[in-house]
Amino acid sequence: MHGGKSLRGAAAPAFKNGRYSRYLPAALAERYEAALKDEELLELRREIALLDVRIGEVLGKMGSGETPAAWADLRKRLVLFRAAQARGPSGVAEMGTHLAAMTDVIDRGASDAAAWAEIRGLLNDRRKLVEGEWKRLEVTGQMVSAERLMVLLGAITDIIRRHIVDRPTLVSIAGELDNLIRLPAPSGDRPTSRA
Repeated sequence: MHGGKSLRGAAAPAFKNGRYSRYLPAALAERYEAALKDEELLELRREIALLDVRIGEVLGKMGSGETPAAWADLRKRLVLFRAAQARGPSGVAEMGTHLAAMTDVIDRGASDAAAWAEIRGLLNDRRKLVEGEWKRLEVTGQMVSAERLMVLLGAITDIIRRHIVDRPTLVSIAGELDNLIRLPAPSGDRPTSRA
């Protein structure tokens, strides 16, 4: 009576692909769709670089609140404050000066402590991103593990032995491959870049 069954799901003309598309405002929906089409979406290099910039920025803003000189200055000001305090009413103005100086040192120390806490968090975030990028590169075949590299080197050695009959050349190649194997391993168990 009404022209047949209505199309549903992916067959419907108004179907929108994307789990969140229908909930996003138009401007965000466009960015969402662009992100879905981004071939570099899972790469983390830009995020790592951004964190490096932020770490540098936080380090650049840090004062010297946690240095031994700051603590020595704080102790000296405290001694002067107590001496002014012992003088009674005549030392009140001097006490205010030393208290303000001590407050400044304490504020700088607290600011630096907060900056170090932020840096620890940023470094932890960076470590996670780097690990994720290593894993992504290894999974996508852009990096190769040390174990895989050793298997590949063994296969190449076997191919060389089968096809080169000249004994001096074979000995020379074997010596050079042996030197390659004896090179120091990359730090940690990180994959080695495919060259």
